[in-house]
Amino acid sequence: MAISKEKKQQQVAVIKELADKAHAVTIAVNHGVESNDMNALRVKARENNVVLMVAKNNLTRRVFNDSEQFNVVCEDLKNPVMLGFSMEDLSSSTKVLGEFSKVNDKLTVQAAAIEGIRYGADNIKYVMNLPNREQAICMVVLGVKSPLVQFSGVLQELYGQFARVLHAVSEQKQG
Repeated sequence: MAISKEKKQQQVAVIKELADKAHAVTIAVNHGVESNDMNALRVKARENNVVLMVAKNNLTRRVFNDSEQFNVVCEDLKNPVMLGFSMEDLSSSTKVLGEFSKVNDKLTVQAAAIEGIRYGADNIKYVMNLPNREQAICMVVLGVKSPLVQFSGVLQELYGQFARVLHAVSEQKQG
């Protein structure tokens, strides 16, 4: 279906704005997902701060060619695709579309672009398992906490050994 030049320019502007704000983009091939399923997917996407969009591939390619972050997925813009823009976390769009594709075979995650690196269909599980911001912070805190806990245990044992030695010396002098 042909669209007017003005509508194309509007769509390019929307894609450009999303690409500028997004941390990552996921491309999924849509093989005719039913409307009820699509509504459920859109609800899940909104909950995870993911923007889903269906746009003409040529218009998307124009925007992505100018983007250092997303130009790596221009080759994947074939067939009817759905774009998922992650607005907060690096992997939220991949997680949303990947989880949906597990239960609905009419949507296939094709690729994702994160910080200028393309992850193909064979690496999607890796991207889906990336921690979100809160999980990453917890991992860092636990990484810092663990050596400190071990160090405090070593200090406690050192003081304990010193106290036992002093006790043994005092018993020896008394006896």
